[in-house]
Amino acid sequence: TYPCAPPALPAQAAEFDGSLILTGQGVQHQKPAGDASMEFNLLAGSASLSGRFSGVYKENSQAGRMELELTDSLLDFRSPYADISVGDISPQFSDYTLSSPSNENGAELNLRAAGFSFRPVYLLLTKADEAISQYERKLYGASVLKDDLPGGFSLGVGAYRATDDKGSLAASTAPLKTPAEISTLGVKAEFKAAEVFSMFSEFAYSG
Repeated sequence: TYPCAPPALPAQAAEFDGSLILTGQGVQHQKPAGDASMEFNLLAGSASLSGRFSGVYKENSQAGRMELELTDSLLDFRSPYADISVGDISPQFSDYTLSSPSNENGAELNLRAAGFSFRPVYLLLTKADEAISQYERKLYGASVLKDDLPGGFSLGVGAYRATDDKGSLAASTAPLKTPAEISTLGVKAEFKAAEVFSMFSEFAYSG
């Protein structure tokens, strides 16, 4: 007799969970308003997709219908070799180079291979505001990090550039100051010994 082949294992099914919360309030002689929030998480094998959205919904005085204004949003994809985050993100390289800057929204990609991590990032730091003569400011750049170097070392290099968009304000409201352009280069190194001792150093230059 021939040995029987092992039974085929069923493919792992995707898992989904989420929530939706709506709250509202109405005050006499005032238009109704409320809050809305939604979260979800989709897991399929070693990859996952999650999202978080929240905002305020209120009646549009002109259209006469309820409209939602997003105040927070994040879409996050994770996998063994690549991560993508879009929305309200907080990128982090080091304290002096890039450390979770306040921003309107952005996108970050993290690619991992052979012990390297490559992370390009784009951020809309501030929106244009004619009332206070504020330019739209954007940041873009990338970092490369190498872990598991000999002796327990890791080394990272990051370069970023923040620029004001001169065309984001009308000439009549543009401030007298020249739009800013700031470039930052950072290097960080870390040494760890058997989970009992670590040492971190950082260098950054801006101009």
